[in-house]
Amino acid sequence: MSFDASNISYYLIGETVEGVTPATGIAYKIAHIPGSGPTFEKTTVTSEAQHVNRQSGGVRTTGGQGGGSFDFELKRAPTTDLLLSSALSGEWAGNVLKAGATDKSFTILKSTGEAGVTEYHAYTGFQASDVSFTANANEIVGVTTNLIGMNYIDPVEFELPADITLVEDDGSFPLASTDIVASVALLPNIDVRTLTLTVSHDRQAKEALGPISTIGIGTSGVRTVTLDMEFYREDFNPERVFINDAATSITVQIGEGANGYTITMPACQASWPEESVDGASVTVSVTFTAKIHADGDIRIARTA
Repeated sequence: MSFDASNISYYLIGETVEGVTPATGIAYKIAHIPGSGPTFEKTTVTSEAQHVNRQSGGVRTTGGQGGGSFDFELKRAPTTDLLLSSALSGEWAGNVLKAGATDKSFTILKSTGEAGVTEYHAYTGFQASDVSFTANANEIVGVTTNLIGMNYIDPVEFELPADITLVEDDGSFPLASTDIVASVALLPNIDVRTLTLTVSHDRQAKEALGPISTIGIGTSGVRTVTLDMEFYREDFNPERVFINDAATSITVQIGEGANGYTITMPACQASWPEESVDGASVTVSVTFTAKIHADGDIRIARTA
């Protein structure tokens, strides 16, 4: 019988050596949105040589690269923490993650099968090239992270290490619009309608003579952190405040206690505010871009 969507699951485990699945550890299941997940593509080249009766000289496989994306609903989970660490190129220190220059790779285990027969595929040397949080009034907070990776190992070649423990998702509630408090220091007391926070790196696969698979993932030296925010018009402070290059701090708290995150951007500069009329509402849209700061351009803290 053919597979159903429920026959496909993904587990994430951090790597110590880029591209190498650990022999021991815990692989956590990600509660992904069906249809999202890792991909792998081979690069092929076709011979241009002329042969008898106009036949083709054939095709050679010369490379391979991982990609894809994960879409999921935001909640506190080990998989969320791992993807955030990779997307921000940082390491968790206690409950605080600061964006940095330490790239974090992981293995994605794809579980497929039915009728009690399970096979495991391994996508190794994967990183998150970006992460986006999207929050709209009356909706669950959505997260999308785009992926780039080194290699794929099919179930025939890959054997799940005996000392890797697979842990299921705990089924806890995702975070929603009612769990969000967004604060802009230079614009106090605004009522936010929507926001999209994006952290992105330019990551590229490293190709070399010899190996078919990518030998590593490279990252450019500049990170981009933006926050697109739409809020209701109450006054003309946005135009007055952001007529020059004034920088403001922004805090977005999503959830609280053991199921929340606080996102801080210490210094952001704003685009010129754009006004819109939607039915009976007048709103203002601004794109904030984080700039260099002694405490980092963005940090994420787990609430307690």
